[in-house]
Amino acid sequence: MFDLQGQSVLVVGGSSGIGLATARMGAQLGAAVTIASRSLDKINAAVATIGHGARGRTIDVTDDAAVEAFFSDRTVWDHVIVSAAETRMGSIRT
Repeated sequence: MFDLQGQSVLVVGGSSGIGLATARMGAQLGAAVTIASRSLDKINAAVATIGHGARGRTIDVTDDAAVEAFFSDRTVWDHVIVSAAETRMGSIRT
């Protein structure tokens, strides 16, 4: 099994479905998990089910300004998983 102890994981679209399952598994494997989604209510519910100190933040990945603002704090993520249902197509570097 993988060991994610001491690593930070961001799951965009982590409030339900595959993203939520991924966030749960990351937390169980020792990662510091943050989920990001548009709905604060869904984020709060998901964080409560994930446990392990998981955190949540809002983001609308269809809004370039919102994405820029989200990443403006320069948090370094060891792993970024994107499972959001609605996303823009483009290079991950942009």
